Amino acid sequence: MKVSDGIASRATSTLRLHSAEASKAEHSGDTCGRDVVERTLCRARTAQSEWANRSVRDRLGFLKKIRLRIADHPREIAASVSRPDVAETLAAEVLPLLDACRFLEIEAPRILKEKWVGSKARPMWLWGTRVALRPEPLGVVLVIGPSNYPLMLPGIQILQAVAAGNAVLIKPAAHCTAAVQTLVDLAEESGLPRDLIQILDEDPLAAMSAIRCGVNKVFLTGSVITGRAVSRELAESATPAVMELSGCDAVFILDDADPELASDCLLFGLTLNHSQTCMAPRRVFASDRMVDCVISLLLKKLTVRRCSETVARGDAARTAVEKIQNAVAAGAKLLAGRISFSGGQAELQGVAILNEVTADMAVTQSDLFAPVLSFLRVRTEEQALQD
Repeated sequence: MKVSDGIASRATSTLRLHSAEASKAEHSGDTCGRDVVERTLCRARTAQSEWANRSVRDRLGFLKKIRLRIADHPREIAASVSRPDVAETLAAEVLPLLDACRFLEIEAPRILKEKWVGSKARPMWLWGTRVALRPEPLGVVLVIGPSNYPLMLPGIQILQAVAAGNAVLIKPAAHCTAAVQTLVDLAEESGLPRDLIQILDEDPLAAMSAIRCGVNKVFLTGSVITGRAVSRELAESATPAVMELSGCDAVFILDDADPELASDCLLFGLTLNHSQTCMAPRRVFASDRMVDCVISLLLKKLTVRRCSETVARGDAARTAVEKIQNAVAAGAKLLAGRISFSGGQAELQGVAILNEVTADMAVTQSDLFAPVLSFLRVRTEEQALQD
């Protein structure tokens, strides 16, 4: 049974797999090495074999206990996420996690129930057969977590896997172990068997070692680069995977749209979680009149929201700044946002708004993880779809 279709979100964790480094890690004594991960996987398989024998209702009883514990200690759990705004963490991570628990409590018995398939539309030579669909646990699944929602996204996938009778190895994103550890501790305090959920090292090599040791399925939320690297590793053993990878989200604003509402929606997507989220817009396709109107409203609202106080740094900022500078050199106009350099590192201050962008510019084809919005002027809806 497929325990999850993945959760839509962008992620910043990048998994780069290099055979030389992998070989070194496998024979080393560190927490990323194959020997360490293999022992972890063995313990998970032992715990899973017992867990899978429990009834669905029994498993969901533990999930209910987890939900109640989360509800009793929301602020403590939110504090484990390295986000300065606790209220935002409560809304973006803790509440969705509670909702996911409740959903499984209600819907999992139906989803995981054995179903008999009717004979309608079967070929003649199968008329005398009876077919039952019985969801079975996969075994041990690997969850490769993102950094933008380090608690909610891997947490939901963990809960789904456990509800279906699986054990989980979780590889957190860099600096995100604390959030996952809080959830695992809470689950074990709620009675979940020890070793059923185990946390790997944050190093990408730990995930690679787990794949090579033979996990049964992989769930990844991350960048396109990460997805390609993981896919290459999975191909060797034909291990199935569900991946939700980042992209360059497009917004189409038609001439009969409400510019006020459109600008509000764009602002929401650009500022939610500092634009590190699946619904962050990156490209806007609209007519000349609509572009001018929406940009005017958006610039005013950015000033009121004081978005210039937000600063993007690190690899995400470096990539964004490079694409912005290339676009400006090719004729685009930077209307908002400021590029600066601190200690030789690029920084993007505020939300970057680019006008006069064309479809051939790299900024419209990149999975940026920073608040950058490009406006592309089109004459027709057909042109917008083609671009």
